[in-house]
Amino acid sequence: MDARPLNHDQFFDYMIEVEHSDLTAAADTEQNFEICTPPAGSHALFVGHKTITQFADASDGAFTASDISIGIAADVDKFLNGTDINAGGTPVDYSGPTACTADYEFDGDTAVVLNFGGDTSALTSGKALANLDSGKVRAFVKILRAEDI
Repeated sequence: MDARPLNHDQFFDYMIEVEHSDLTAAADTEQNFEICTPPAGSHALFVGHKTITQFADASDGAFTASDISIGIAADVDKFLNGTDINAGGTPVDYSGPTACTADYEFDGDTAVVLNFGGDTSALTSGKALANLDSGKVRAFVKILRAEDI
């Protein structure tokens, strides 16, 4: 897993890259990865994702759903809701920039997260993220800082 700020000449401010080997969650369990913790007073403007390699479990063709969302830990799909990146499902290889319609002011302690599995309805029942043996995704966030308003 690699999370980092991006150069100022790029549209998005932050990016995270997650590979299948970063996923450790047990069956029917979601998993979050922190993208960034925006400064107090900031707002998320845009989010997006790019599936580099669709996720799959080569030994289990019935593992057909492994959605991602972008939000905060208390509301994992606040900014991007349930996007399938599983090769056995209906994968979406690219989204964004998607405008964040949820008005949320960051407090300086709350992180933006990339969530795998959502409320677990976005996972194939009985399947574990840790069993995925291929896949790579990048998620992006554009932040409006209070001092820029």
